[in-house]
Amino acid sequence: MVAFGDAELAASHQLRQHIRKRQSPFVPVTALLFQAFVVAGCGGGVNLAAIDDDPSLITGSIDAGPAKSSPPSAFGNAVEDELKSDRDTVIGMVIATDLQAYTGEAVSWRNATTGASGTVQGVRETTDIGVTCRQFTIHRQTYQGAALWTAEICRRIDEDWKVTSFQKV
Repeated sequence: MVAFGDAELAASHQLRQHIRKRQSPFVPVTALLFQAFVVAGCGGGVNLAAIDDDPSLITGSIDAGPAKSSPPSAFGNAVEDELKSDRDTVIGMVIATDLQAYTGEAVSWRNATTGASGTVQGVRETTDIGVTCRQFTIHRQTYQGAALWTAEICRRIDEDWKVTSFQKV
C-alpha cells in the first residue's frame, strides 16, 4: 500500500535527477564565483580615513553677501489694500454716526469685500477753531488675527472728512 504523497515524492525525485543530468558543470562554479565576489566586496571598500578634509565643505562657510530685496509678491499689496478698505468702511460708518443718538456702546461693522469685521467704540467729537474732529477706537478681526486701532478724522466747515490718525495700538 502506498501512503499519501509517496507518488508525488517519487515524481519529484525523478525530476531532480533528470535536471542534474542536464545541468552544466559550470553552474555550480559560477555560483561559487559570484558568492566569492560578494564576500570580497563586503570586506573591502573605500578607506574613509584616507580621504583628506575639504575646508570648502564646512557648513555655514558660504558668504551671505549683500541683502537682496525680495521681488514683489504675486498678491501685490493685498494686506495694505485690505486695511485701506476696512479703514474706509469704518470711517464711513463713523462719519454717518448720529452723535446725538450715540450712547457710547460698541457698534459692529463688517466689510463684505475683505471679510473683516469688528467694533467701533468710544466715538467722541471735539471742535476747536473751526475744525471738528472725531476720535474713536476700532477692534478689527481678520483671518490674520485681531488688533486694536485708534483713529481720528477731522474736517473744516464745508470740507470733507480727512483721516488725521489711524494707528495700531
